Amino acid sequence: MATVVQCKHYVKSSRSAFLASVRGEAGKPGRLAAGRYLFVTSRELSPQLHDEVARILGIAHDDVWGRHALNDALGRNPAVERQHFKLWLSSTGVLESVLHAGRWQRSDALLADAARHAKYWVQTPVYATVLDTLEQQGACVVAGPPGAGKTFLAEMVTLQAARDGWEVTRISGDIEAAWEALRPQTRQLFYYDDFLGQAELKLTAPGEAPDLLRFVRHIRVLKQDKRLIMTSREQVLTQAAAAGSDPLRQLTREPPRYAITLPTYGLLTRAEILFNHLYFSDLPPSERDRLAVDTRMIKIVEHPAYNPRLIETITTRTLTDATAGQVLDRIMRMLDNPDELWEVSFDVLASLAKQILLTLATLPPWPVPHDELRYLADPAAGALDWKTALKSLEPTWVHLASSDTGRYVSFSNPGCRDHVLRRLDDTDLAAEQIGRIRRLQ
Repeated sequence: MATVVQCKHYVKSSRSAFLASVRGEAGKPGRLAAGRYLFVTSRELSPQLHDEVARILGIAHDDVWGRHALNDALGRNPAVERQHFKLWLSSTGVLESVLHAGRWQRSDALLADAARHAKYWVQTPVYATVLDTLEQQGACVVAGPPGAGKTFLAEMVTLQAARDGWEVTRISGDIEAAWEALRPQTRQLFYYDDFLGQAELKLTAPGEAPDLLRFVRHIRVLKQDKRLIMTSREQVLTQAAAAGSDPLRQLTREPPRYAITLPTYGLLTRAEILFNHLYFSDLPPSERDRLAVDTRMIKIVEHPAYNPRLIETITTRTLTDATAGQVLDRIMRMLDNPDELWEVSFDVLASLAKQILLTLATLPPWPVPHDELRYLADPAAGALDWKTALKSLEPTWVHLASSDTGRYVSFSNPGCRDHVLRRLDDTDLAAEQIGRIRRLQ
């Protein structure tokens, strides 16, 4: 007869709600038909509660696992913990040790973002393929349309590398800095997000291509202790492939390339991504429970415009007093008209907040020093007005990160920047913005 393992989270639930759930499992066919039945929960179990669960289910005391039993099992099987970084990411001191182990050069903001996003991660076959390619080839490009998850995947690769003892360096448009960061006999992983430009092929790409191509080839020769992962939108790679620069065209062909496309996400993967974002939103636990029986979940997963970034953006804006129905209705509405999400949010912002976004969009797409952004956006703004405007943008529009070198501001995700750039398609607005910056310079 089969062994059945029933897993329950219920960390934030009351004792009575937890026991009601246990009683609900007692009479289910899986419990009655199992040769052996184990009940596992990440909830802390007191000796009395442990005994109560075993009694209700009619199983051996040792077949009830609480948080301590789970942690003990992970301690005896470190390979399991290493394979699933969500487990070690929340371990006491592990993240702190990675951050201060000297493995992150100019990348503490990247680490913070990766750690913040890791709880939403759903592992797909592409992730394992990319890891294998980096080990065998030394370099690879992860490509895909906006919002498909290519940057998210690359961030999880860098997080795993840091956990495994690799020094991670983020390349921010200056390949010369990457050359200078190379150290012999040191395991290093270099990460270059949107290496050819974010929304379109950047003007400097043809001039930078020869040196970047040499760097790619150098990394591949030293693949035993050097790795390089780059990301790009498919449309930008297409532009580069059609460019007149031979090194630029070679960059689109030479490193192995893996495309993340939304059709490659099966319904189960889509459902897991949706559930993770809803679970870690600010929805009350009682409302989260309603999601399991709401047919709109299936409609969202099957929607032709399904996009992980859109799901993330909507759920991170969820209010603590929202209902599950309101959130699902909002997701469905935005999937039918994605740009409405940004239009409504942008239009109600104060003038200074709008100016911050417009200024940030005209700068390179990586974290900008806070003081520099403030000077370029509105040097005459008072401290209180500036703090209020910036606070109104976080976390929907911008993300603030601190490091040893100061505070940095970046867009929360590329979708935010895309919308602001579309607004700058208005020639009058674009000319006004360029004129402001020129006057400041």
